[in-house]
Amino acid sequence: MVFVAGFLLAGVWVANGIDGQRIVSAVDTAGPANPLAKHVAVAPGAWLANFRAHAVLWLVPALAVVGAALTFVLLRAGRAGLAFLASGCALAGTVLTAGIALFPFLMPSSTRPDHGLTVWDASSSARTLAIMLVVVLVFLAVVLAYTAWVLRGHTERNHVVLQLDSRTRPGAHLRRTECNLVRSHAHPELAARAAVASRLPFLTL
Repeated sequence: MVFVAGFLLAGVWVANGIDGQRIVSAVDTAGPANPLAKHVAVAPGAWLANFRAHAVLWLVPALAVVGAALTFVLLRAGRAGLAFLASGCALAGTVLTAGIALFPFLMPSSTRPDHGLTVWDASSSARTLAIMLVVVLVFLAVVLAYTAWVLRGHTERNHVVLQLDSRTRPGAHLRRTECNLVRSHAHPELAARAAVASRLPFLTL
């Protein structure tokens, strides 16, 4: 509830208490990055211009408020899993609210508004972005494949087909290789039993 109250008060403060910024000159989104090639106007409530221009965006701060309120209610009801999901929605709504309010600014300047960084000022050229996209697609696939291969090998080495505990089904057979695996990874008592079993071709439990 403290978060909801603080979030709403912050919204009122942004709308009426501080000056926002908006770009009033033409912006070449496909041109070279140049933070000085724009004109920025300072006006009260300008940080909410994107919300006023696109009413559907008000759903984002609403998500933050509803998510936080649901988190409180669900925790009181003992629904920890749903409360976790609701808190994630609240966090996402909060971060996205700030991003939408600032867009297209990334680092607005309070002393020299024309020199603030926007998403187009801080980005690389279209050619560089295209090259990096290809590189990421190739090497990300390699990293994912290698990670999957390593995890699969690790899982197979530590997998025991037959568990030597009280839940083992009667009549199950333990092979010599499985005995060696259990002996190296299992509890000392189970390892001792596996050591005896490894001396026989098959052991019926």
